[in-house]
Amino acid sequence: MKLCVTDACVALQSNARRPQSMQPFAETALHANLPHATRKDGLELRVLGATDLPALQALRAVVLANLPDSDLYRAEVDELGFIAAHLGGSQQPSPGQTIGVFDSHNADKLVAYAMLGYPDIAKAHSFAKPLAHALELTFDDNGCIDESGVAQLASCMVLPAYQGRGLQRLLSSARFGLAQSQGRHLCIAMASLRHSVSRRNLMGHGLKVAWVGEIDGLRRHVLAANLTKSWDFDLQSAQWVDTLDYDQQVALNRQGFWGVGEIHKGATNTASRLVFARKN
Repeated sequence: MKLCVTDACVALQSNARRPQSMQPFAETALHANLPHATRKDGLELRVLGATDLPALQALRAVVLANLPDSDLYRAEVDELGFIAAHLGGSQQPSPGQTIGVFDSHNADKLVAYAMLGYPDIAKAHSFAKPLAHALELTFDDNGCIDESGVAQLASCMVLPAYQGRGLQRLLSSARFGLAQSQGRHLCIAMASLRHSVSRRNLMGHGLKVAWVGEIDGLRRHVLAANLTKSWDFDLQSAQWVDTLDYDQQVALNRQGFWGVGEIHKGATNTASRLVFARKN
C-alpha cells in the first residue's frame, strides 16, 4: 500500500505554494478571448457555440450508455436545456460555457468536453448554506449566497476511445484558465463517492472534498479549490476513511474535516481510503 500524495497534499504539507495546476492555464493559452488552440497530436481545444449542440448531445449519449455504474453520473431531466445553458457564450451574465476537444485526424470529431457554470446565487439545495460558510462566501440581506466569484466545474466527458490520453487533466486546466478570465476564483465540482477516477483527477488539480452528503437523493462529494489562495488544514488531525464509508465521511465533515488526499493500494492504484483533516 502506498500513499498517493496529490498536489493538494503537497501544498498542505509544505504550506508554501499553490499546486502547479492552479496557475493560470498556459499549455494552450485557452481563455475567453482566444477561441481555440491545437496540440501536436491534432487535438484542438476551443470554446463551443450553439452550432456544436448536436455533437455535444451525441457525445453525452455515447458516454452515458457506456458507464459501468449508473451512480457515476445521472442524465439531466432536461438534457437539451442543460446542454444549451452551458453554451451561453463568454459575456456575463451567462449560465455557462463548454470547452470541447476535436480530433483533426478524425474529421474534426468532438471527442471530449468540459462544462463551466457561472452561478449568480445558490440554488436551494440542503448543502448550499453550510458549504457557503465553509467556503467563506457572503450572504446578502435576503440570506441569498453571493456566487458571483464561483465557477462550477460541471460535466466533463471523454469518448471511450480517447480515454487515458490525459484529456480530463487538460480540460480541467483549461477550465481554471477560463474561470480566471471570467473573474471567478472559487471552483467547485460534484462527484459520486463511487467515481474514484473523477475524484482523483479533481484532487490531483488541488480540489478538496469540502462537503459530503445527499444531493437529490444521491450520495455525493462536493469538491472545491480557490485559485487565489491556499486553505490551511491541521494534518495532525488527519483520519483515514474508506472511500465508500459514507456515514463516517459525513460525521467527520460535519466536524469541520475536509478530504485532502487519497491512499491507494495494489498494482492498479485502486483508491481504498480518503484522508480527512480539519480545516483551520
